[in-house]
Amino acid sequence: MTRLLSVMTILVLGSVTTYAEENGLTKATYTIGGLHCPPCTRTVESSLGRVKGIKMAKVDWGTKSARISFDEKVVSPTQIAEAVSHTPHMMGGGMKYSGSLALSVPAVRDGESAKAAVDALKKLPGVGKVTTFPSTHTLTMQFNEGAQLSTSQILEALTNAGMPAKTY
Repeated sequence: MTRLLSVMTILVLGSVTTYAEENGLTKATYTIGGLHCPPCTRTVESSLGRVKGIKMAKVDWGTKSARISFDEKVVSPTQIAEAVSHTPHMMGGGMKYSGSLALSVPAVRDGESAKAAVDALKKLPGVGKVTTFPSTHTLTMQFNEGAQLSTSQILEALTNAGMPAKTY
C-alpha cells in the first residue's frame, strides 16, 4: 500500500517527461525502499551524488522516491538502482536501501495488461521484480545484480509489446 501511494504521489507531484534526452541527460524517477527517516534521504542523495554520470539526484522523504538526471553514456539505469542498494544504510545492521525504476505505461489498465507488461520486461536479461499499478498506469522494476540495460532497451521492450512507456 505504501509503495502504491508513493507511485500515485509521484504521478500527482512529478512532472511527466518522455524519454527525450534533454541536454544529453535522461530523467527518471526511482522508488526508494528502506527510507526510515528524513535523514535517510540525505544518505541516499549523497551516495548518488558520488556516482559518475549522475548530474542531479533529489530524494523525497514524502514520496519515498528520487528524481534523477543522468548521462546514459556514463551510467545506466540499472547501475543507478545498484548504487542505491549498495549505499550503506545509516541505521546499520542488515538494513538496506533499494531503488526501483518507475515508468508510466498508459496501457497498463487491468490484470491482463499488467501481466503483458511484466512478461515483456521479464524477457530482458537482468530484470528482477516488476510491480504493476493498473489504477495509476504505472510500474516499478527492480534489477538483478550486474544487469546492464539502457532506458531505451526497457522502453523498446514495452513498445514492442504494444505498451509504449515513458520515464517521469
